[in-house]
Amino acid sequence: MQQLTGLLGTLIDTFRLYNDRKPELNDSLIALLDLTAATHRERGRAERESATSSMKAEFTTSLRGINPVTLEKVTVRRHEMQSAIAFKVLQGLESQLRSHLLEATAPLQQAEDLIKQILFAAIQKGLISDAVIRDTTTQEAIETLWRSIASDADIALAQKRVLLLVSNFDVALLIDKLLSALRGS
Repeated sequence: MQQLTGLLGTLIDTFRLYNDRKPELNDSLIALLDLTAATHRERGRAERESATSSMKAEFTTSLRGINPVTLEKVTVRRHEMQSAIAFKVLQGLESQLRSHLLEATAPLQQAEDLIKQILFAAIQKGLISDAVIRDTTTQEAIETLWRSIASDADIALAQKRVLLLVSNFDVALLIDKLLSALRGS
C-alpha cells in the first residue's frame, strides 16, 4: 500500500509538470511509467505491468512523432499531439493507481468496520469495561483483550471473519486506533 501511495505522490508531481508545461515532463512521465511497471512486476501483477507498459508504448510512440491512435507520422502540431497523449496517459495511470489503492485498502476498511462492531458488542455484553479501554495501550494488552473477548461465540465468529481479511498485526493496530478514539486520545 505504501508503494501505491508513493506512486500516486510521484504521479501528482508529474501532473504538476504537465500543468506548468515544464520541459522535463517527458522524462518524468517515462520514469514514472518505468517505476510503476517495476512495482507491479515485483508484486507479481503481470496484467498491471502489461497495462502500464502499454501506456508507455503509447507515449513513446507520440514522442517519435507518430500519432499512437492513427499510427500516422505527425508533421504539424506535433507538440500538441504529444501533450494530449501525455495527458491521456497521466489520466489513465491515475485511474489505474487509484483503483489499485482502493482495492488494497478495502480489506483494511472492512476489518476496521468489523472490529468496531466487535468492540461495541463486547462493551454492550460487559466483556470490556471503561477501565479496560483506558488501560489497554500496549500490543500485549491488546492481544490479551482480543483473545479474552473471543469467549463469546458470536464475537469469536466475527473475529474469524476479521482474520480472513487482515493479519493479527493489522488487527492489533486497528484495535489500538479504535480504543484510542474511545479514550479520546
